[in-house]
Amino acid sequence: SLFDVGALGAALIGGMWASNTLVAYPEVRAAGLQNNRAVSAAVSAGVVADLLSLTVLALVTSTAVIESEAQPEAAPSVSDPTLPLWIALPVLIAFTVWLLPKVAEWFFVSVGRSRMQRFTFALAGMAAGATVALLGGIEGLIGAFLAGLGMNRLVPSQGALMERLDFVGNAIFVPAFIVSIGLNIDPAVLFDTETLFIGLVFTGFVVVGKTTSAMITGVIFKLSGDEVGLMSTLSFGQAASTLAIAQVGLELGMLDQQIVNAAVLAIVATALITSYGTRFYIRRVPRPSATRVPPGQSILVDVRPNGSDLDALMAFAAGIARPDGGLVHPYAVSEPGAAATAREIVAPAVAAARARGLDTDGLTRVDETFLSGTLNLVEEHEASLLLLAWRGPSFPVDYLMGNDLDALGERCPVPAAAVRVLRPWNRIVVATGRLDREWYREDASLAFALVRRLRRENDMPLIVLTPDAAFAETRVGDPDGVEIRTDLRGRVDALLEMGPDDLAVITAHVVQGAPPMTMWRAARNLRDANLV
Repeated sequence: SLFDVGALGAALIGGMWASNTLVAYPEVRAAGLQNNRAVSAAVSAGVVADLLSLTVLALVTSTAVIESEAQPEAAPSVSDPTLPLWIALPVLIAFTVWLLPKVAEWFFVSVGRSRMQRFTFALAGMAAGATVALLGGIEGLIGAFLAGLGMNRLVPSQGALMERLDFVGNAIFVPAFIVSIGLNIDPAVLFDTETLFIGLVFTGFVVVGKTTSAMITGVIFKLSGDEVGLMSTLSFGQAASTLAIAQVGLELGMLDQQIVNAAVLAIVATALITSYGTRFYIRRVPRPSATRVPPGQSILVDVRPNGSDLDALMAFAAGIARPDGGLVHPYAVSEPGAAATAREIVAPAVAAARARGLDTDGLTRVDETFLSGTLNLVEEHEASLLLLAWRGPSFPVDYLMGNDLDALGERCPVPAAAVRVLRPWNRIVVATGRLDREWYREDASLAFALVRRLRRENDMPLIVLTPDAAFAETRVGDPDGVEIRTDLRGRVDALLEMGPDDLAVITAHVVQGAPPMTMWRAARNLRDANLV
């Protein structure tokens, strides 16, 4: 046979080429195709494939340990495990997916509020995951990988902490890993005829297998031929997982040096194919129309002293950002010559945000007006949501003359919400108002999007005041604890009996369209309430 490696070795070879590394993804992103369905499918499938490949690696290495224990005359290829596999694997999953994230969240909130402390903890957490894996004879890189998955929610992908982790990984760990593999490769046999032939076979495995998978996916999801081509060529790339599995197989004695050499050649060949193939299909796939980004991706929070409690305000922003893995930026705008005052306003907000475990930086902007400064910050930082400080409804000033929030909301290119949170809340009340116009429904949909995120971590009761129960039912998310009232027609009058520990989320057109007397009663009765 071509590969005389046995069943376990064959499983490792399959795991090597089932995984992928999206080496051409930066080019796709630069072309603005990251939101294309085919690209999204390739990215998601790549994560799943890598996880399954590492699972195969874990099972193979553990089986190798068990077999070595059953043959005491044979020298074990890996160290003896402290725990049997059937105990070690559940312990590893429980540690990395359940315990470590809870400890990390506690550390980020209570102890490690500087990025240096959080960076050190993240590295220690991955080392701890690797150590727990080794206790069961599982490769340490699997434990580190699962630890990274567990802490993923606490480290936003666009944040400064992630940037530091990426830098250290790409500048130190990955090169060290590549060098260690290079030291084990014999250049004299790298280009012999049999090695080249095996490398060609491995390359064929990748191209045929990934192309077939992409074609099946294209038929299921009705993708165009060019999208199928982009998905397949993007998936051809092999690097980190492939090399890791090959190296482990070599150390276990399941794969010989020739197969590892051929794997290196195949990695080089697939890197060339994925680079040129992706560039070819990038030019042929149309750019997707503008898509709405998740509201929690990048949040600008106006922290002017307009009545909100900073801790409660940051809790509100964190509740929206965390489900989307997003960033929170407290900001202030000052007139020329008053930048120091703006920094003094932002500093306690940053401290409050970090006390919530957020990876955040404060922003200050010197501009002629608050409106222009805010709009410039929205554009510069690609904000997905703007939270504006608000004293609450004021009658007759707001009703008769309007305010700067109305002007900012009209000109802001991203969703905006006026927020006043005075204390923590135990229940949410949403008033959608009328839904007979398109922008009314868009306004209500934004309100529900915020509420769904707030309830994801704390499944508190929700009361929905709306004239259309079907509209609300499709947007509330988890229906447990949800009460929908349609007879009140979503008017402000239904909010007059709110308690001090409630959070009212009211669409803008409810306030703007309320009769003068209702507006006056609302301003009087809600002057001490949490309002959005």
